[in-house]
Amino acid sequence: MQGLGSAGTVMTWRREYEGSTLERAVFLPTAAGWRIDGDLVGAIAGAPVRTVYSLYTDPEWAARSCVIEAFIGGIKQRRILSRRGMAWYVNGLAQPALTGCDVVDLGFSPSTNTAAINRLSLETGRSAEVDAVHVDFPKLGVSRALQRYTRKASGLYEYQNVQSGFTAPIEVDASNRVFRYGDIWQRLAIAPADAVPVLADGRARQFADALVSAQPSEFGAHSADFDWAVGGWTAEVRDYGDDGSVKVSCGEWWFSWVLEGRAIQDVWIVPPRGQRRDAPRENNRYGSTVRWLNNKDGLWHIVWVNPVSGVRNELSGGKVGDALVLEGPYDGTRIRWSFIDITPTSFRWTGEQKTKDGIWRLGSEFVLQRLA
Repeated sequence: MQGLGSAGTVMTWRREYEGSTLERAVFLPTAAGWRIDGDLVGAIAGAPVRTVYSLYTDPEWAARSCVIEAFIGGIKQRRILSRRGMAWYVNGLAQPALTGCDVVDLGFSPSTNTAAINRLSLETGRSAEVDAVHVDFPKLGVSRALQRYTRKASGLYEYQNVQSGFTAPIEVDASNRVFRYGDIWQRLAIAPADAVPVLADGRARQFADALVSAQPSEFGAHSADFDWAVGGWTAEVRDYGDDGSVKVSCGEWWFSWVLEGRAIQDVWIVPPRGQRRDAPRENNRYGSTVRWLNNKDGLWHIVWVNPVSGVRNELSGGKVGDALVLEGPYDGTRIRWSFIDITPTSFRWTGEQKTKDGIWRLGSEFVLQRLA
């Protein structure tokens, strides 16, 4: 790969221009090229701002896509820039005016200047022009910009916006990473980086945003059946063997309304994250349940999938007094899952299986305490 080699890098810059911001950006090599994840916070034109973005390039630093979320004051804006061949799309809409652009220029970050400089790979004394998809700040307007870079010395470039005539010196280090951009940006720190949290990936953020809902819809009074569960829970897990043995472990359980509030989904993890490195396959759970109310029969229907064990369950049911009880077929018999002893900060969950004698045998019991 050109420029930075194969190592990941994390950098911090300060911006002093029409306000003040701090940005942390991580450069990571990927199988398809480079990924740059940035997080910026501060104030612009008297308004509090926060911007997170992820830029993806090929191995030669040509831009492939960019996801941007900006919070300006109390208003959230989103831009999804994607490239298909020579064509560009913004939030899924074709943008013929951007056809043929080779780089993305984020007007709030010097990280994309680092990408453009590595893309051009100029020798000292040479200059070159590149068409950029320019995203201004703070409005996030998207336009085409013809830009010229001239390498004045080994660590010094001149940047010019050809249309506007704006120029600025850019100082870089030995790997062409921006150190100073005129009087606007100054790098404060740099360090190696091996990885970043998955939610720093713009695609993961966009997926979570598309899935998760702030509140239920269409359920009426039935919303209260599961609304109490939204949030996080820590669990003591008891699994009962056929021989009367009890295996005690711990776990975590997270609930959220999803799909425009038409369903509630959970993620059930035993053992919890942070303890899973050497987790045995037995009683190992990292799965998810989707629950929705069927208007035809008035029952909650659920599908649980645990990829660790390959178990899949389908049950249905609803309120029974103060409890929630769901039943369904499993392995030639019936199983019953119950939410009982429900309070704002705790509840119990039981998993039972019906024996050949028609008796419900307790297989698992979870004691939950609210975490978030």
